[in-house]
Amino acid sequence: MTETTGHKTAAGAPAPDTAAELRRLASERQRLRYLEGVLPLLGRRLREMKQEVYGGIRVTQNWSFLPGRANPGDPTAALAARAAEIALQDEYRQMEKRVRDMERERSALRRRQELLACGLRALPEEQRFLVETKIMDGRSWPETEDLYEKTYGFRLHRDTLRRRVGQAIKALTKEQTA
Repeated sequence: MTETTGHKTAAGAPAPDTAAELRRLASERQRLRYLEGVLPLLGRRLREMKQEVYGGIRVTQNWSFLPGRANPGDPTAALAARAAEIALQDEYRQMEKRVRDMERERSALRRRQELLACGLRALPEEQRFLVETKIMDGRSWPETEDLYEKTYGFRLHRDTLRRRVGQAIKALTKEQTA
């Protein structure tokens, strides 16, 4: 057993911070999938909102008459309509900012995922399989052993798999620092 950052790991096993980084990247994959699904919907809603706020006939442009409201020329109704219009504009601007922030986050996540994919492509297929299965998907060692056996046709002991995962992570960190 060796000591690394307060955690005991088997010799050759990944350092906890590197494994944690890979798990974080896997959760970023999920966040990216979520953003890819929700941003088109939000974009559509934002366009609809923009049409409501800026594209339609503004009720308050004609301060002397507000259809369906109080008496023609009622300043209280005009002020209430103007306040509602301002509130809708503020809501639109806030939503527009949230969508813009989500788009920035999506592009940053895409860049990080592309870098990770490049690093994983540099690994041999077996090591890539082990890193994705054990670290990124978060499967248990028995599940990883079973999947390895199904994929490659023979079973490796858990210690051998751990050592190979550790070697893969070392190769990834060398790839990232190079």
